[in-house]
Amino acid sequence: MNKMTRGNLRNIRRYFQEQTGVALDPVRRKRLFSVRKIWLPVAAVLACLAMSAFTYPLFSSLNGDELSFSSAVYEGNGIVSIVVENRSDKMLEFQPDAKLMRWVTGKELPRMKGKPVFTNRVVGPHSSATMTIDLSDAYDMQAIEENYNREEWFYLVLTNNGFLFGQDWMCSVNLGRQDPEPAAAEESAAVSVSAAPEILEEVEEELQFYFANSYTEELLAFNEANFLYQQKVEELLARFGGRIVPALGPMVMVGGPSEFLDPEPIMGKPHVGTVFDKSVPEEQQYLLTLSDWTYTDAYGRMVATADEKSWAQTVTIPQRKGETDGGVGLPLIFLFVYDAGMAQPENYAFIYGRIHSFADLEAYKVLEDEHYAVYDATALIYTDVDAYLDDFLAARPDVYCDEQIRQRVHNVYGFYQDRENIRTMYGYLRVPE
Repeated sequence: MNKMTRGNLRNIRRYFQEQTGVALDPVRRKRLFSVRKIWLPVAAVLACLAMSAFTYPLFSSLNGDELSFSSAVYEGNGIVSIVVENRSDKMLEFQPDAKLMRWVTGKELPRMKGKPVFTNRVVGPHSSATMTIDLSDAYDMQAIEENYNREEWFYLVLTNNGFLFGQDWMCSVNLGRQDPEPAAAEESAAVSVSAAPEILEEVEEELQFYFANSYTEELLAFNEANFLYQQKVEELLARFGGRIVPALGPMVMVGGPSEFLDPEPIMGKPHVGTVFDKSVPEEQQYLLTLSDWTYTDAYGRMVATADEKSWAQTVTIPQRKGETDGGVGLPLIFLFVYDAGMAQPENYAFIYGRIHSFADLEAYKVLEDEHYAVYDATALIYTDVDAYLDDFLAARPDVYCDEQIRQRVHNVYGFYQDRENIRTMYGYLRVPE
């Protein structure tokens, strides 16, 4: 058997030190220990710097940071120019990616292999900049321009952090045409009216721009203001600390006051014995009112979020004198339905641009059972029926209204403001689970 030589020992010592990093030589061990003592604080500092880079507060709507797209113009050839206003104290840097979506479907258009090309992606605090995005490598822009309705609006989803919620933003753009000539835009402008001052001042501040105008000539799915409003509502509710309960849409049944106990009440059944307009025969009184779900008020303004609707009682106003078998609907009464178990004082609802606690809404409750709680939110939308009608006439010059028609409106409004009438006439069919 061979003896352990000094050379063998050196080899074993060297191999051990190489494999473990532990210095067996006292002098070298001391030197390594000193180096490690210096390296540990440095590593800690570097780790802190790395962590601070990841935790540095990014621009986020959830933290109250606000931006505005004051202009988005399609220049043609796939290029969109956007004026971005940064209203926060933080630097805003968009990532070089975007999604092109249809408002009508909420889905992204077919994507090609390329990526959008950005210029001027960084916007400093409290400043604005014009950013351009070339979409031609990412989407077939020629096909989009040719195949979609020229009136349809699309939107870009932009982000500064991987499209995470609160760090992505929607920017509306019309891809079928460039901005109209000033003269054409002025010629097509509709008469616009604002929500009543006492209502407007109660609307959440960041949403007041929307209720300061009307959109009677705009289709809901093609109205640019609706899209901006939805974005702002989403950000507002995301920042809100309370629990927002969504409005529901059960199948509703409506009958006349004396007929609701019929086992099969019929939607729109005549209001037997009730006369809304003396100039109209009694057997035609039922033609003067309508009942249906609606997403908007009389002026095209959304009554809640994009997914919520109200049950509206509507009066018909003729377009010509003496007309009784048609006309234009003016929604007068707005009922909101919620899950009874969720409509608790500590929870909240979003109605007409404002967050309301169910404790405050208790005064508006008209119906409740073990399934649903129903609230008449008419007074949260308007308070003066004459002013409401006058604004409607200004926004809709195609309707006819004299004192008889005005009285009709008052009669319908008064009938449905009587809560006992509402309780008698309305019911619902529960959808089987």
